[in-house]
Amino acid sequence: MAVRKLQNGKAPDILGVHAELLKALYKVRLSVSGHQALLELHSFMVQFWHGDLDPQHVDHWHHSVLFVIFKGKGNYQDFHNHRGVVLLDFCSKLCCKLIQSRLASLAERV
Repeated sequence: MAVRKLQNGKAPDILGVHAELLKALYKVRLSVSGHQALLELHSFMVQFWHGDLDPQHVDHWHHSVLFVIFKGKGNYQDFHNHRGVVLLDFCSKLCCKLIQSRLASLAERV
């Protein structure tokens, strides 16, 4: 469910993974390769959720890459005419979506 909620047309993550790639895997989950990839992703998320991941697997979640892009209008040297794009790790985005959906369902009950 969280994979389907990711936005299309956005920049890839810090490792180069696009949300559309994972959505495509979800659509072809009935194939052997699509199913296996989703099982690996699910296993990773379950390990994260239970705190069983080796810290070296999530250390790069604390890093991001910032690109400053000119909007194409106004003075190029004025930084108000630029916008920032931050590349984060896809799995950290997915975990944030899972946590957000869990918290939202808890908040609805209260």
